[in-house]
Parts: sequence; C-alpha cells; structure tokens
Amino acid sequence: MYSPIGHHRRNSSQLPHFHSTMTPVTFEILELLQSYSAMYLSIEELRIQNRRTILKMILNSTTYSSLIV
Repeated sequence: MYSPIGHHRRNSSQLPHFHSTMTPVTFEILELLQSYSAMYLSIEELRIQNRRTILKMILNSTTYSSLIV
C-alpha cells in the first residue's frame, strides 16, 4: 500500500494518492478532506446504489441493444 512519511491515518487510502506533491499545505488539505471522508463515502455509496439501479433498468429495458453501437 502507499504510506508517505508522517501519515498516521489508516483510512487515507480513500483519498487521491499524492506522492511527489506532499507539501505541508497538501497534507493539511488531506487532513481537511479526511474530516469529510465519512460524509463523502456515504454520498458515494448512494451514487453507486443509484448507478446499479440505473444499470438494472437499462439491462431490463428493450432499448439496451440500441445503446451499444
């Protein structure tokens, strides 16, 4: 996995990987994003569920074959 020096949060793997741009400011931004990660993940979960529902609707519909060109 990816573990930059000084990183102490386990659930940071959900955030984009900043390898070369690990400045103090970037780290502060990452820390700030961490506070919103729970809310963000619950929103993502809802979006994924909606996407699955939409995909099911597409798969079940008769127009599915016309979508593939």
